[in-house]
Amino acid sequence: MIRFLAPALLALLFSYTQQPKPSTAEKTAHVWGNCEQCKATIDKAAQVDGVEKASWNEDSKMLTVRLDTLSSSMDAVLKSIAAAGYDNE
Repeated sequence: MIRFLAPALLALLFSYTQQPKPSTAEKTAHVWGNCEQCKATIDKAAQVDGVEKASWNEDSKMLTVRLDTLSSSMDAVLKSIAAAGYDNE
């Protein structure tokens, strides 16, 4: 019986942990840069506490960030990027 119950409980636990938090939001902003090196720096600077994922697109100059709004803000992300030397909204 336990052999059948254990995998079901693990599957349930795994599916629960994959659910997005209600406080998670995806936001975008313009960040000016030119190249792949800029992308690496911008992506790294965007990784402040509370940011789950950050990705800057070199062509569109758009940064997409998924963050926990209870522990961080887009303003904190943009300030970090500005401190790294990149103009943004």
